[in-house]
Amino acid sequence: MKLYKIIELMENWAPLHLQEEWDSSGLQIGDRNDEINGILIALDCESAVVKKASDLGCNLIINHHPLIFRPIPNIDFSTMLPRTIKEVIMSGINVYAAHTNLDMAPGGVNDAYAEAIGYDLPYILDDKGDGIGMGKFGEIEAIRAGELAKRVKERLGINFAILYQNPDKIINSIAVVGGGGSFMIDRCREIGVDALITSDIKYHEYRYALDMGLTLIDVGHYNSEYPVVQKIKDYLETALENKIPIEIYHEPDQRHVF
Repeated sequence: MKLYKIIELMENWAPLHLQEEWDSSGLQIGDRNDEINGILIALDCESAVVKKASDLGCNLIINHHPLIFRPIPNIDFSTMLPRTIKEVIMSGINVYAAHTNLDMAPGGVNDAYAEAIGYDLPYILDDKGDGIGMGKFGEIEAIRAGELAKRVKERLGINFAILYQNPDKIINSIAVVGGGGSFMIDRCREIGVDALITSDIKYHEYRYALDMGLTLIDVGHYNSEYPVVQKIKDYLETALENKIPIEIYHEPDQRHVF
């Protein structure tokens, strides 16, 4: 199947016009007329992912975080980004990114995140209309904050979940934002949810939320977004009727909690 047909499928789900103006989703490296023999789906495109794709015979990498995000000042192969671009081109691999458009799209990053931690959250945190928007929220069965953090950790299969709040506080409603979601703290308090489950919480953000009585749970950026990788695989396997091999890359976690 030609690459442009797979791009059409991805953009039927997550159109490029949904991405933030600063983003760079879409085809980043490749030829739209290439015949695709296999697809590797990953959160990031880096050397290990390129090698895995090459070893598997996959000539398309679909990643969430764009490989080329900002203008490149030079093409110095001793640095990571240019070296990865060289490896992609030398391997004959195409690279396509679905970033903030997939954050905003129905069934995208935040729906996958909510499902992964075992909650059906019916409302959009930053609702743009027509089912489009960033984050999800809703009521849940009452649970202590500490138990909620443990549940999230276990459901995601990770080795930590940082709770910023009294672990005995009763939580009746939650919001989730895949990736760094601290920009949604004010929105969470505006609508009155008890806890925000996200990542990349900084010290002053934690203090600000604590002062407002908002519980924060930080599970790490990668962990909060990884569930969408399986969503992409399931979507493309159905749309392509399993005619093209599709694999998933899971990055080994280099953080160790002692």
